[in-house]
This record gives sequence, structure tokens and C-alpha cells, in this order.
Amino acid sequence: MNDAQRHDILSKQQFEELMSRVGMRSDSELILYGDFNNWFAAFTFWIFNYYGHKKLKIMNGEWKK
Repeated sequence: MNDAQRHDILSKQQFEELMSRVGMRSDSELILYGDFNNWFAAFTFWIFNYYGHKKLKIMNGEWKK
């Protein structure tokens, strides 16, 4: 979710290209989970929300659970 050269989040164009490559559409529902108390899931949630994706959920519990 980060641009390796700018050390920042992906641009909107990069984000849209990545989502297109992995088959994610703007109306797809995304359920996120991860490790370290879901910190990466929360960061990813923020990026998706920032770029207008609204069908997002964070699973209650982290990778260990």
C-alpha cells in the first residue's frame, strides 16, 4: 500500500491500478485483519476509505485469534 520510491501511500492512480490487477472493484466488500492488534488492517482501512472505498470492515480480533 506504499510507494517504494516516495515512501508515502500509493497515489490514487497507483491504488486504482493495483485494485484492478487483483480484481477488486469499488463495490467489493473488503474484510481486513492482521497481526499486531490489527494495526496494518487499520492502516489499510484508512487508505481504502481515503480513496472512496466504503464497503470495509475490520475483523474483531487479530491474526492470533
